[in-house]
Amino acid sequence: MDRWHVPDEAALRLIAGPPLTSKGKRPRFRLTGEQVERFALLSEIDRHAADMFGEAGIWLTRSNRAPPFSGRTPLEHMLHNGRAGIADVLRFLELQSFRKSLERIG
Repeated sequence: MDRWHVPDEAALRLIAGPPLTSKGKRPRFRLTGEQVERFALLSEIDRHAADMFGEAGIWLTRSNRAPPFSGRTPLEHMLHNGRAGIADVLRFLELQSFRKSLERIG
């Protein structure tokens, strides 16, 4: 999340984590269940976006007109739609990666 320049509160929302502490600091906790799954999806997003765009954080914070983003940034889409939004972003990146690989072949 630091590489993506995502504020702590938004980062915790992305992984369905606990809220910030009463002092506004990141809480210490172990990932469990859905959090582990979300973290794995976010790691794949980071890998694909970095491979394709050089730095994932830049692409994630750029407005995108392609479906499913409808003018929002991929990060906004993930925050608004939770786990389903995270999966949408990963599917989008996988499809783009597949298309680029086909272009290299053809």
